[in-house]
Amino acid sequence: MNTRAIFISLATAALPGLLISLSVRNAAAQSGAAPSRQAGAAQASEQPGRSETVLTAADLQRIEELIAQLSSDKFATREEAVAGLIEFGERAIPMLAAAAETPDPEVRLRIRILLSRLSNSDFESTVAAFVSGASDEMEGWDYARRMIGDSKASRELFVEAARQHRDLMAEMDKGPGPRMVAANKAADLVVRRMMLEFLPPERGDAVALLLTCGDRSAPIPPGVERVIVRIMNSQVTSLTLKDAMLAPVYQKLVGFWMRRASVSYQPQAMFFALQHRIPEAVELARDVVAEFIATGEDLIGTDTVDPKYSESLEQALLVIAKYGDASDLTRLEPLTVDDRRMPVGVDQPDDATDVIRVHVRDIAVAVSIKLLDGDLRDAGYINPRQHNTVVFFTASLGFPGDGDELRSKPAKYLADLISKQ
Repeated sequence: MNTRAIFISLATAALPGLLISLSVRNAAAQSGAAPSRQAGAAQASEQPGRSETVLTAADLQRIEELIAQLSSDKFATREEAVAGLIEFGERAIPMLAAAAETPDPEVRLRIRILLSRLSNSDFESTVAAFVSGASDEMEGWDYARRMIGDSKASRELFVEAARQHRDLMAEMDKGPGPRMVAANKAADLVVRRMMLEFLPPERGDAVALLLTCGDRSAPIPPGVERVIVRIMNSQVTSLTLKDAMLAPVYQKLVGFWMRRASVSYQPQAMFFALQHRIPEAVELARDVVAEFIATGEDLIGTDTVDPKYSESLEQALLVIAKYGDASDLTRLEPLTVDDRRMPVGVDQPDDATDVIRVHVRDIAVAVSIKLLDGDLRDAGYINPRQHNTVVFFTASLGFPGDGDELRSKPAKYLADLISKQ
């Protein structure tokens, strides 16, 4: 696959978990749960100094009705129930908590979201003090600050993560184990919102999960990575990277994942880095090149590079061309004499008598020349097509036939550039 291919696999990445059929609770279950909910509400109303939580008999009945409506098969009814419970505020929490063990997965999800939203009424005042810089008192901030620094942008992004995933933020400072367990739960919540509510992921979801990738001592759970990949291909990521204030911090967060992307996602990660100007991906690209060289011909192929390796190598070389520096010349040197063919689509002129092929060394020499600010046409490439996003199209770097004599010109041009350094 060449650089013009569209990596639609991002949009169709498999989601964790199973599709759960949605069921409506029957009347008997509703009536059986009512006494315990009302008892919980009554206990709350009797607490001294908490007059604002007092509920009348009519209030109790109304909350009970609204909770029952959360399982309605009508979307409008469910949304009206959510709005009504939000109006009751903290007073609805005891009855919601009592109903949280319902067997209906959709209702459990809605109740969990509502409880998160209604709990801790002073959260927004805490947020206001935090965003203004007057306070650092937010769970998880010590860990996040070590990862993304302390700035207006980092605080705003952290708050969005905290609003979406307060349970995860509470585990951030407790070490890799608890953090990863909470990250899996957060990823599952995002998936359930997408599957059951048809809600797109939000920026807070992305920030929360990407933060967990910053600690290299802990592996990235597969389920978490699948959700991250999905978010990378969503509108929320595109919009955030266009925000002049937030983009630098968000790029750093994305870089945490890119440096550690699993093998199956590496080509997509590096192509994304080219599209959205994320230089942190150069570390991943260097690792890919080093692994390719170390793997050797036995696994990769003696004449043609195995396609399962070529895609990652192609993207890695382009990332280095865009974000690397002269220190990469030594790293690329073994590839500048690698004569194996790359299985990429090539530009074939209509009047061509010899098949044009792209070899590993064709791309590696072009990247090295680019790092030294050389000119590919002057170097002897026949029809190099450069591009602002992907640097150049690898399909345009080939030579006809054996091309040994033609390939020697770029090699000599590169040697001359290096000798002048």
